[in-house]
Amino acid sequence: MKLAKIIFLVFLCMLSGFGALILYMMPPRNHPITLAFLGYGIASNGVPVAYFSMSNHSSQPVEYFGEGPSVPFYYLARVLFHDTNSGAIVFTNYHLVSTATTQATILPRGSVTFPVPMVAGTTDIKVGVQYLPRPGPVRALIRDVQISLTRRWSESYVNVELQAPFR
Repeated sequence: MKLAKIIFLVFLCMLSGFGALILYMMPPRNHPITLAFLGYGIASNGVPVAYFSMSNHSSQPVEYFGEGPSVPFYYLARVLFHDTNSGAIVFTNYHLVSTATTQATILPRGSVTFPVPMVAGTTDIKVGVQYLPRPGPVRALIRDVQISLTRRWSESYVNVELQAPFR
C-alpha cells in the first residue's frame, strides 16, 4: 500500500512537471503588438518607402528590439528558395544589420511609426519586428529559479510580420 502511494506521487509529480513544461514551451496566443501598413511615400532622400506602425494593445509596456530610442529594428526578408522535401530555406534580408541595436520599450496603448525603404521589383517580401513576450506564471517561476541558480537568463524574441503586397 505504501509503495502504491509513492508510485502515485511520483507519477503525479512527473505529470505536473510535464504539464509545466508544455505551458513553458507554448508561444503566446495573442501578440500584444500589431504591425500595420500605413501607406507608400518618398523619403527626404528620394527613396521610395512604405510606412508601418507598430502598436502596443496591451496594458503592459512591451520591450522590443530597436534601432535607437524608439524605432524598431525590422527585417525586410524575401524567400529565394524553399525545398519542402528537405526543409531547406534560403532567404535574404534587405535590411542590413545595424550596429546600434538596443532594447526599447513601447508603452501601453502607444505606437511607433517607421519608414522601410522598398526594394524595386519585389512583391514577395515580409516586413517584421521582434518583441520580448511577458513571461506567464510558469515561465516567470522557471526564470526566477534559473537566475537564482546560474545568475543568468536568456529569453527569445517573438516575430510579428506582414507579407507583401502591402495594402
